[in-house]
Amino acid sequence: MKSLFTMLRQQIGARKQLLCFLAFFVGYGLLMASGASAQGLDAQAIAEESGLPTVSLATFIGRLLQVFFGLLGVVALALLMYGGFIWMTAAGDPNKVDKAKKIIQNAIVGLVIIFSAFAITTFLMGIFGRYFGGGTGGGGDALGGPNDWGRSGIGAGPIESVYPRPNQVDVPINTRIAVTFKQAIRPNSICETVDATSGNCADGSLAKNIQICETSATNTNCLVGSPFNVSSTVTQTADGRTFVFIPQGYLGNNDSQVRVFKVTVDGDVRASSTGDSIFKGYRVNYYAWQFKTNGELDLNPPEIAKFEIYPYPDVKSDIYSVGSDATAGSQTITINQTALQTEDLPKLNGQDITSNFEKQLTNPASVPSAMRVVVKSASGFDVINSGDISFTVGGGVTYAQFSVSATSSFRISFSNTGVCSGIERCLPIRDRKVIETGAGFSIEASSDFIGGSEWPFSVAASSEGHELSLFDKDASLVNFIFVSSTDNRMTISKTVASADGRSRVIKNYLTVKKGVSGVETAANLVASLKANTGGRVEATSSSTIITVTARNAGFNELKITSPSSSLTIGGTSLSGNAKVIGWTIKPDGTRLKDPFNNSIFRITFTEAINPINVSSYIKVFSSTTELQASSTITNQYRTIELKGVTACGTNACGDPIFCWVNPSTSSPESVPVKVVVGAASLMTCSAGNQDFAGNEWCKSFGGTCSAGQRCVSGNNLFYSQAASSLDGISDMSNNSLNGNFNKALNADGKFVGNAEGKTGLSGLGVSGFENPYNLNATLDANHRPTYASSTTTGDDFQWSFYLSNQVDNQSPLIKEIHPVGDEVYGWQQGQSFSEPVEIIFDRLMSFTSLKPGWGYSTSTSDEAWFRRFLVLKTITAKANPVGYWVNSFDVDKDGDYLADFTRALVNHNPFDQSVTYGPLVGSGVLSITQNCFLPAGAPQRAADPNNQVAGVTANECRYNDSGSTTLNCTTDSSSTPEEWIKLPQPASYGYMNCADIEGHDVCNVGESCMVPYYSASITSTHKFGSWIVTKDKKNDDGTGRTGCCFGKCVDLAP
Repeated sequence: MKSLFTMLRQQIGARKQLLCFLAFFVGYGLLMASGASAQGLDAQAIAEESGLPTVSLATFIGRLLQVFFGLLGVVALALLMYGGFIWMTAAGDPNKVDKAKKIIQNAIVGLVIIFSAFAITTFLMGIFGRYFGGGTGGGGDALGGPNDWGRSGIGAGPIESVYPRPNQVDVPINTRIAVTFKQAIRPNSICETVDATSGNCADGSLAKNIQICETSATNTNCLVGSPFNVSSTVTQTADGRTFVFIPQGYLGNNDSQVRVFKVTVDGDVRASSTGDSIFKGYRVNYYAWQFKTNGELDLNPPEIAKFEIYPYPDVKSDIYSVGSDATAGSQTITINQTALQTEDLPKLNGQDITSNFEKQLTNPASVPSAMRVVVKSASGFDVINSGDISFTVGGGVTYAQFSVSATSSFRISFSNTGVCSGIERCLPIRDRKVIETGAGFSIEASSDFIGGSEWPFSVAASSEGHELSLFDKDASLVNFIFVSSTDNRMTISKTVASADGRSRVIKNYLTVKKGVSGVETAANLVASLKANTGGRVEATSSSTIITVTARNAGFNELKITSPSSSLTIGGTSLSGNAKVIGWTIKPDGTRLKDPFNNSIFRITFTEAINPINVSSYIKVFSSTTELQASSTITNQYRTIELKGVTACGTNACGDPIFCWVNPSTSSPESVPVKVVVGAASLMTCSAGNQDFAGNEWCKSFGGTCSAGQRCVSGNNLFYSQAASSLDGISDMSNNSLNGNFNKALNADGKFVGNAEGKTGLSGLGVSGFENPYNLNATLDANHRPTYASSTTTGDDFQWSFYLSNQVDNQSPLIKEIHPVGDEVYGWQQGQSFSEPVEIIFDRLMSFTSLKPGWGYSTSTSDEAWFRRFLVLKTITAKANPVGYWVNSFDVDKDGDYLADFTRALVNHNPFDQSVTYGPLVGSGVLSITQNCFLPAGAPQRAADPNNQVAGVTANECRYNDSGSTTLNCTTDSSSTPEEWIKLPQPASYGYMNCADIEGHDVCNVGESCMVPYYSASITSTHKFGSWIVTKDKKNDDGTGRTGCCFGKCVDLAP
C-alpha cells in the first residue's frame, strides 16, 4: 500500500498542469458567458425562443459543466471498482496486481481532478452568477428570483407597485391588473385609443405594450396556444401614473385549479414628460412578474378593515383651557462706546500693515530727497510690540545695525556671520540696496544706501477687538468683532484656544464697524444681526441699547454672549414661554385627543380596491359644508388617504403642510367632521327576469332579478358585481363595497359579505335604503366602535369626529429596523430569503409616503427626483438589484383599539446569497400630520411643537448623548420611557458606510451639505441636503453634522 500512495503522489504531481488547464477552461468559459450577458446579449429572450430555462448564460453553462463532471465521476468510480476486482482475483499473479494498481491509481487521480474541477465550477458560478444576474439565492428561476434580470423594475426601477403583487397566490380568475409608475406615462404608449378631450386613455381602449399570459409552474415562458393568454382593456387615473387592465376573459376556468400567470410591461411604455422609455437608464428594458390564480370567481365584496380608519370615530369635542400664547424671548446689549476696543491692524508710520504693503520712510537730513527707501511686504507682517525703531547703515554699505527696540517689535533673524560678525542686531545689505529682515518684510532703496545714514520709523501692534456671539445651546452660530470705521475687512479669522483649552482652533468673525458715537455703533450692530443670523432673531436699538428678540415664539436654546467688558448683556437667553393649551380631557372622561388640523384621513380596506376615480367616491364634510380634499390610493391599493388643500405651514424639510380648516391664531377650538365612503351601484338585469336574454349571468349565479333589477339569490345574497358605469368603491374583481358589514349564505353554504349597493331609495342597482352605515352608532360604553352589521342601511359607510384647528409639526422618528445592521442573513439562521425588511416608526405615518425608492419626478434636475422614501439598497457592486414594494400597518400596542405607531414592511424578491443589502429611510417619508422624517439633519428644533419653522435656514437636528431621549426631536409627551428613541436613532443609514449610499458626498470642515442639484442661484429655502449618520460618519459633536452628506458639499464662505 505504501508503494501505491507513492505512485498516487507522483501521478497527481504529474497532472498539476491538467488541473490548471481545467481551472482556466472553466473560469474562461463562465467569464465569456457572463461578459456576453453584461454586454447586452439577451439570454432570456434566446432561452424563451428555444424553450430552454430562462437563467443567465453563466449559470446555464456552469450547470452543464456540473452535469458533465458528475458523469465523469461515475465512470471513475466504476474504474476504481474494476481495478479492485482484478486485484482481488489476481491469485498472486504479479502482472495482474500491477495492472490493478495502475487502474486504481488512475481512477483515484481522475476522481481528484473531477472533484477539483467541480469545486472550481461551483465557486465560479457563485461569483459570476452573483455579478451578472444569476446567484444562488432562495428564489430559483421564477420571475423575480435571483436569476431574473428584470426583477429590479419595481422599487429600484420605474414602477412603484403592481397588483396582483409579485408571486401572490390565491388570486381570483376575475381579477384586474394594476400598475403604478413613478411618473406620468404617455397614454398612446399604453393604450390604442386616446380620448381627444381629456388626453387620457379612452375608457374601454385596448391596452398595448402590456402582455398577460399563462406559464407553467416550472418555466416562465408563455404557454403557446393557452386560451388564457388574453388581451385587455385599460383605464387610468387622472395623474397618468396608475393604469388598470381588465383582461378580456377569465385567468383560468372556474375549476379550482391553480394556474401561473405572467404580466410583462414592455420597454415601449414611455414617460409623458420626455417620450423616452420608462426603463431608460435602468438595467433592463422591461418588467415582468408572476402570480397564481385559484380557479375561482371572486364574488365576495370588500369591506372597511376594522379599526383601520383614521381619525377614530368620536362624538364629543375636546375641552380646551386656554392659557397664554407662546412668547418670544429677548436679551439686551448695552454698548460702552468709550471702552469699546476695535480689532486694529498693526501699523508702520501710521499705515495699516496689510498684504502688498508698501511704505516710504522719511529721509534723514543727510540723504538727498531723490533717494527713496521703502518698507515692503507681500502678505503683511506681525508687530509684536509698539515702538520707535531705527537702523544705521555701516561697513561701507554692507550691513545695517538695528536699534535695541527692534528685538521686541519684530521676529527678525539677525546675523552674526560674514559682514555682521561681531556686530549686534545686524543684517547684511544685498547689492548695497536691499535689507531682508526674515520677519515678513524687506527694506529697499532706490539707489545705494549712504554709509552712516540712520533711518527711523515707528510701529504699532494690532489691538484685540471686543466681540460677541450668538449661540444655539453650546454651538456658536455666528461671531461678531468690532473694527475701526476705516477698516474695510468683512471677515476676520483668528487662532484661539478651543473650548476645552486643549488645542488651538480657527475662529471666524463678521466685522462690525465702531462708529463715531455709541448710537452709530449700535445701529451698525443691529444691521449685522439682522443680516447674518439666518432669520433667527430680530434686533432694534434705542440710543446705545440693543434689544435682540427670537423670531419664533416659544422655547429655544439661543443666547447672546460676550466676554468683553464694554458690552453688557441683559438676560441669559432668547428662550420664551411655550403656548399653554390644556387639551385632551373630555366631559365623559375619555382621553381620545381630537386629531390635528393637518392630519391625513385614512381608510384601509380588507383587500385591494380599484384605484380609478376613487376621489369621486369619498366626501368630507364640516357640518353641512363639503371640504375640498386631495386623495391618493396606496399600500398596494388597499388604502385611500385624504388631506386638506389649505396651506397652513411648512414642515422641517421645507415642504408645505395642508390643513382642512383655517388654523386659529387665537383660542383653540374643534369642528365636527364627517367622512362618507360611497359604495357602487350593482350590476342589474337588463329587463324582465332571469330567464330573459342577457340575464344568463344572474341565473348561473342561482339568483332572480328583483324589483330593483338587482340579482339576488334565495338566501337574500345579492350579486356583488358593480355596474359597468362605476360610481363607487369596488375591489379588483369589480365587487362593490359592503359598507354595512352584513353577511349571507352563498351557494356553497358559506357566509360571505352581502353588498346591496350604494345608499339610495331610487335608481338602478342601489340598496333601497335612505341612510348610509354610521360607524359612530356602534360605539360601546367605552367609546369603541363594534362594527356591528346592519340590515337597515345602505352600503355607503360614514364616520364622524371632531377636528382640532391646531397644527402639529413634530417630526417622526424610527424606533427599530429589522434585520439589524451587519446581520448575516440566510437559511443557516432559520430565515427565509424572502422575509420582508421591517421598519417601525414612533408614531402614525402617512402610508402614501411609505413607498419604494425614489425618482418620483419627470426630471433628474428636480428636487423631487432625489427625495428618498423607503429604499432597499443592493450594496454589492454589480449584483442584480432586488425588486421591492411596501405594505404598511398601524399597530395597537396597548390593546385600546387605537393605533399607536406604524409598521412598514419592505417586501422584496428573494435575496441573493453572498450579496449585501441595506434599508434606507429618506426625508420623503411623512408622519400622518405631513411632517418629514429626518435622516440625520434638518432645521434645529424641527420636532418642537412650539417651533413654527417659518423658513429653513439651518440643517441640524441634534441628539443628546444620554441615550434616554432625543433633544429637540422629542417623541410624544405621552410616551413612556421604554418607547423613547435610543441612539444612534434616527440614523436610518446607521448600518452602512457613507460610500455605500448612492448620492453621497463627503464634506470637509467648513463645507455645508446642500441639495444634490444646488447652485448659487437657488434662492429657495429648500436648498439644504441631509447629513447622514453612517457606521463611519457619526454625529459625535452633537451638532447634527456628520460629514456624510446626501447631496452636494459646498463652501458657502464669501
